[in-house]
Amino acid sequence: MKLEQRQWGNVHGWMPEYPNADMKDAQLILMFGARSLLKAQNLLQQIKDSYPQAHTFGCSTAGEIYGAQVFDDSIVTTAINFEYTQIKDVQVQLNQMESSYEAGKYLAKALHLALPSLMASGEDKLVHVLVLSKG
Repeated sequence: MKLEQRQWGNVHGWMPEYPNADMKDAQLILMFGARSLLKAQNLLQQIKDSYPQAHTFGCSTAGEIYGAQVFDDSIVTTAINFEYTQIKDVQVQLNQMESSYEAGKYLAKALHLALPSLMASGEDKLVHVLVLSKG
C-alpha cells in the first residue's frame, strides 16, 4: 500500500504542487475540507485529474488534518494505492433519520450486487465498509 497526502489552501494552492507519478493509479482518495471549497468544481476536477482511476470519498469538516497539524478553510486529500485490495462504492441519500434502517438495508443489498465476486458463497471476502454520514 502506498499513501500520499496533499493539501490545497487559498494562499499556497496545492502542497505538494503535483502528485507523485507512482500515485497515478491510486484506487481511493479520502477528501476532507471546508464546505465552500468542496463545492468548487475546479478543485474537484484537479483532484480527479491527479488520480484518474480513484474512487473519491469524503465530506466537509470543522478542521482538516494535514500531517501533524489542523487547518481551516482547506482541502486535504489522502491518495491510497492498494496492491491487492479491490474498491467498490455505493451510496444512498438519507433525508430523514426515520429512514435509516431502510437505507442500511439498501446499502447492504447494493454492496452485495456491486461485489458478487467478493461475497462468493461460503467465503466472505468483504473486509471493511467505510460510512460517512451527516453528523
